[in-house]
Amino acid sequence: MSKRELMDRIIQINRSARRAFLQQFSEIELDDYLRQLESIGRKAQSCGTAQGD
Repeated sequence: MSKRELMDRIIQINRSARRAFLQQFSEIELDDYLRQLESIGRKAQSCGTAQGD
C-alpha cells in the first residue's frame, strides 16, 4: 500500500487524524499504526462495541 493509501485508510478509521500530521511518518510507521487501528477495531467488534459510536 502506498503512503497515500495508508493515510487515506487511517483517516477513514481515525477521523481525528489529519493528513498534514500523518505525512511526517514513514510508510513503515503508518503501516504499523494502521495495523494497530485495525486490531483495535476487530477487538471492539468481538466485544460488541461498534466503531465510531
